This record gives sequence, C-alpha cells and structure tokens, in this order.
Amino acid sequence: MLQELLLALAGYKSPLLSDEDDSQTNSFHATLSPSEQTLLKSIAHLGKLHRDLRTKCLAISSSHPSVICQAVATAVSNTYLDQFQDRILEIERDILLQDSSLVGAYRIVPFTSILGALGSWGQRLEWLTHCVQFISRGSNATILEKDGASVRRVRLRGPATGAALINFLQNEAHTGHSDLEPVIVNLIKVAHSAWLRQLSTWILYGRLPTIGASDFMIAQPSSAELSLKHEWEARTQLCPSFISNSTAHSILFIGKSIGLLRSRSSQILSTSGHCTQAIEQSLLISHAKLLSSLELPLTSTTVSRTISALRTSLSRNALEKILPFSTIQQALQILQRYFLLQSGEFAIALVTAADACLDAKSQLGSVGKARKTDFRVDGAMMKEVDVSTTLTQTWTTLATLQDRGDQEDEDTELDNARHVVHLSIKKAPSKPLSPAFVSSIDLTSVDEGFDDLLLATPTVLDMKITSPLDLFLSSSEVRVYAQFHAYLLAIRRLHLHLTNLWKLYNLRKLGVWKPRPEERGYDRRAIDFEQSRQGQRQHDLFMRPVWATVGYLTFFLAEFGGYLHGEVLTSSWNAFQEWLDPDAREGDSQNERNLHSFHLSSDASEDISSIHPAASSGPKAAIPAAAPRDPESLMTTHRSYLMALVHSLLMDDPIFTKTLRRLITTGDHLVSLMKCLSDLRAIKIVQHQGEDISSHVDMEVAELNEKLKSAQEGVSRDLENLKKRLRELDLERLGEDLQLVTNLDGNDDEVPMFVPWKAGGLDRLLMKVDSANIGS
Repeated sequence: MLQELLLALAGYKSPLLSDEDDSQTNSFHATLSPSEQTLLKSIAHLGKLHRDLRTKCLAISSSHPSVICQAVATAVSNTYLDQFQDRILEIERDILLQDSSLVGAYRIVPFTSILGALGSWGQRLEWLTHCVQFISRGSNATILEKDGASVRRVRLRGPATGAALINFLQNEAHTGHSDLEPVIVNLIKVAHSAWLRQLSTWILYGRLPTIGASDFMIAQPSSAELSLKHEWEARTQLCPSFISNSTAHSILFIGKSIGLLRSRSSQILSTSGHCTQAIEQSLLISHAKLLSSLELPLTSTTVSRTISALRTSLSRNALEKILPFSTIQQALQILQRYFLLQSGEFAIALVTAADACLDAKSQLGSVGKARKTDFRVDGAMMKEVDVSTTLTQTWTTLATLQDRGDQEDEDTELDNARHVVHLSIKKAPSKPLSPAFVSSIDLTSVDEGFDDLLLATPTVLDMKITSPLDLFLSSSEVRVYAQFHAYLLAIRRLHLHLTNLWKLYNLRKLGVWKPRPEERGYDRRAIDFEQSRQGQRQHDLFMRPVWATVGYLTFFLAEFGGYLHGEVLTSSWNAFQEWLDPDAREGDSQNERNLHSFHLSSDASEDISSIHPAASSGPKAAIPAAAPRDPESLMTTHRSYLMALVHSLLMDDPIFTKTLRRLITTGDHLVSLMKCLSDLRAIKIVQHQGEDISSHVDMEVAELNEKLKSAQEGVSRDLENLKKRLRELDLERLGEDLQLVTNLDGNDDEVPMFVPWKAGGLDRLLMKVDSANIGS
C-alpha cells in the first residue's frame, strides 16, 4: 500500500488511486474510513498534479514558440519537480529507517504523516500547474498589458508570449505566501535570463535571435517595407513591463546601428575613413561586460540605465565617427530649404518649370483641350521623364542664380541637394509609415491630397537616404517632409498664379484705339469704337466682383503663407536649432527674410533669374562645440519636432485640409477660366483689327462668363468656410498644444528635454484677413 502511494506521488499511475469507477477501486475504498478516503484523495491529487506537470512541461519545452516559456517550463520540470521527487525519496528512506516522525507504533504509517512530510508542496504544485496552464492556454488567461502610458486588461489569444509570461510572473510575485515567493522569484530570474540572452544577440551582433525570433520584441514590419534590409520596428506588445517605450526604441536603435556597422563596413569605411572591424570588436567586449553586469531579477531602472550606457558607448565610440553632426545638419538644411520651402527661389522655379511642362504638353496635343474646358489637365500622359525634367530645369535655374550670387556655401548645398533630392510620380499603393511613427503622429488628413496639383498627376519629392545617414533619418520621416512640401507648395503655387493674373492686359482693356478723322472708314470705325467702349464698360462691371475676389484671395494666401513660413516654420526651426546647438544663434535678418519670403514680387515668376539667391537663404548652422548628442536622441527629438510641426501647420485637422484643398481647386479653376477669357479677348482684338468680327467668339465669351461667375461664387464660399474653420481652430488649439508638449518623451537625463515651439493662436492672422472684405 505504501509503495503504491509513493509511486503515485512520483508520477506513476496506480489502479488503487485511480478516479475511474471500477470494482477493484471501489472494493479498496470500501475498506477505508471516510477520513482515510479524504486523505487518500489528497495524495492521489498531488500525484496527478505531478504527472500532468511533467507531461505539459515536456510538451512546452519541445514545441512552444517562445524560448522564455520553454526555459520556464524546463526550470519547473528540472528544478521543482525534481525537488518534489527527491522529497518523495526522502520520505521513503525515512519510512524504511522507521523514523519516528513518520512511523508510529506497530510500524503503522498514517496518511497524515505522509501529507505532513510533504509540507507546502501541495500549494506549490497547485501554483505550478496554474503557471503551466497559463503558458499552454494563454487564451483562457487575462493579463495586464501596457498601452502607451496606461495599463489595461487583455485576454490572450493562443499560447502565451514570453513578455506575457514575464508580466504574469511579476504580478504573481506579489503574494502573501512565503512558500510560493521564492519559487516565483526564481522563475522570474529564469525568464529574465532567457530574455536577456535574446536581447544580447540583438544588442551585440545586430541580428535577431536564431531561435524564438517570432517572440522577440524587434522584428521586420510585415508590409512592403520588407524589401528594405534594415527597416525594423519595436513591437511594444512583446515588450516586458519593465521596458518603457523610450527604452524599447533605444534597444531598436542600438541593434539597428550594430547591424549597419557589420553589414556595411566596406561602404562606411570608404565614406568615413574609419575601420569598422576594430570598432566592432571593442564595442562587443565593452557591451558584453555591461550586459553581464546586470543582476537578476531585472528592474526597469537597471535596464534603462544599462541601455542608456550602451547607447552612449555606441555613439561616442562609433556613430560620432561614421555619422558626424555636420552630416546631420547638412541633411536638415536640405530638408528645410527645399522641402519646407525656406528657399523661395526653389518654389518659384519649380512652379515655373511645372507650368512650362504642362504648357508644352498642351501645345503638343497630348492633353488635348483640357485647359480650355476644365481646371485640371489630364495627367494620364504625364511620364516619369517629364517629371524628372521639371526638377532638372529647376536645378538649372537655381544654378544660374547661384552663379550670379557667387556664394560658395550655397553652391555646395545646391550640389548636394541635386544628388539626393528627386521628383517622381507617386506610386500606388505607397509604403506605409513606420508603425512606431504612426503611433505618435497623425497624417491621415493630409491624404486628402495636395500632391497632384503641381503637374496634374500625383508626384512626390523624395530624398535619397544613404548609409550611415539612415541611422538618423528614415523613409517615413522623408515622406512626412514630402507631404509638408506638397501642402506648402500648393498654397505658394496658387498665390503665384493669382498674382500673374494682373499681368493679363486683355482682361482689363480691350485694346481698341479711338480712330482719327483722317483715317479711312472713320465713320464705321467710330461706331465700332463706341460699341467696343460700351462693351468694355459692361465687361468692367462684370469683372469687378471677380477681381475683388481674386484680390482678396491673393491677400488671404499671402497672409496665410506668411504666417506658415514666417511664424510657424521659422519659429519651429529656430527652437529646434537652439536645442541642437545652444551656442549657435541666427540673426534677426534671417527671420526677416523668412517673414517676407512668401511675399516675393509677382515679377519673379516671369523673370526668376532677376532674383538674387540670397533673398531667402539663411546662414548654415554651426557645428556645436558642446557635448555631442547620440543619433538616437537626435532622431527622437526630430520626430517630436515633426509631430509639433504637423500640428502647428494645421495639417492634423481633416476638416481644415479638406476645405483648403477645395479652395485651392476652385481657385485653380478660376485662374484657368480667366486665362481662357484673356485668350478669347485677344482673338477678338485680332479679329477686330482685321475687320473680321465673328459671333462665335462672342458666344464663347458669354459662355465663359457664366462659368467665371459660378467659379467666383465658389471661391468666395470656400474662402468663407476656410475662415470659419480657422476661427474654430483658434478656440480649440490651446489645450491641445499643452497636451502635445506633455506627451513628448524619449529624452535621456544627459540631454535637455526638447520643448517644441507652440503657436500662440490664430487671432493675429484672423485679424489681418478680416480687415479686408470682398467687394462687389
């Protein structure tokens, strides 16, 4: 009987302790008293727990996708179940030695003595079973999961992940049972050790762990970005609770940087002149020592400090040599000048080249007569070569201006921009933004589309990112800059087209002169002159509200563009530059040039070569002499700068962007109709001078006037809707600005926190645009 009990406790099946309803078991239990039956059931239950635990632990250790879960299951089986087995052997030895603590009078071994000798093992096996069930059937468990700054309860789907198991063990460690706490703490150490081994592969070698990569916190995005070899993302749902968001991004940055050093060593050597193999070896030794210094169990503080030390070591020993601060500043200057249109000459040259390309297409007949019937030109025939030629012509124009200015710094910057900035037709579907970036920035409203206004087909201004600049700048951030460019250029383009309308002489004067008495056919010419003058009066009366609308829209776009360029972009850039280099200060003349860069003369679009290149270009930022900052801190701050810029430019409000897009569309329609009317009036003048008056032209003019009146009313309506939305935003934005600053993170203790520039409201802009009214 004792042998059966001990074998059952050791994990073997016993027919006497089976739960099945058979005659042998029933006859055995009939000989026992009720108290003995209860004690026997307790012993049988412990044996069943032991047996089931070994079976489940073996299955988990051999087939579970998580290395952390495998390590914990192996520790349960090899440590605690083996200790339980040893305890059973000790009990058997004490019984054979007739120890008085187990064996009573007449060599009787009570069931209570056996249960008492097992002590707290019953409670341990119960908890270990609960833990193993959590690993096997995570779908039946509810855990606490981080969601940004908040914590929520979620139900697991499928087997538990390594991070979920670590969080589960850490929550279970807060127990009042002194017998369970050492077990849980030891399993936490095992889980942390397994997680640390996975982390070491990424931190030291820049690659994913060979086993259990699907359960690791770093992975490649499951999207079109898989074609890029070095695009990674930090999966916060697979991060343990002691890993903060900023620490997760630092881990991502360190591994990505090490991977780039190892995979592109020859390329980096040719560009920077530093041998990466020696750098890799020294980093491997120092980083391994830092990781080995971590004490188990891990805490959020120790892990954060160690990761910060690893990041600092990587920056000082490697990244500052292969990615100097001057390279980052050079890239930022290109983005500022050509994507954010700090260079007014670039915007005017690009619009002028694009208009010339569209006019050439129209003259060749590839787009038919679309310009005369609608405000859009069919972009189906626009080819990639046409788009690239447009940017090439723009660079040529700017190079001519630089030759006149004779400024070497700007010549160098222009040459660098020509090699990395490209204009191309936007491909669909485009690559999605980085998930880590999408969580902090909302650009869905910008997808309303400003990128199809320049060349009547969706185009995108892109920047080629080469190694090692991709440690600081990603393709997702360049896409954000491209959307900034399309948004700002659409406003600048419409403003230039409106100002050019005042040059159309035929819209204001008919061009018929009063005949002299000595001329031949004086009487008939005098009658035609009086008729023409009467028609001109009617035309002037008709065009008066149209010109008033054009004038007010021009004024509004000038003030709105001046606000975006002179206040938002300039102030945000200065705040960012002051954080980058506190010792470098730009003069007031730079701000003044940016404030007036939008209000360039309309003559510039006609003769752009007359503009001096220094009209909107600023001095290059100096390289800081202060303590250097690592690229990861710069990247985090740069993203915060972009997030604040999207908000300050009003691009995160879908109602505003839709209304602005509609205004630009109707404004383009109005400009197109007025150009067509000017062409028809020019034809009418030619016919009048040739004494060949055609009624067909008058019919086209009358039809066009009806469309022009409808377009003028549409512009006035859309302009009022846009002003209304600006007033609403002026009341809504104050609280959101404060929340925006509060949510910024990712700065370490050694680097001052970056506080983005905040707009003080739209009241001054509204006051300016309300000072002028649309006259009739």
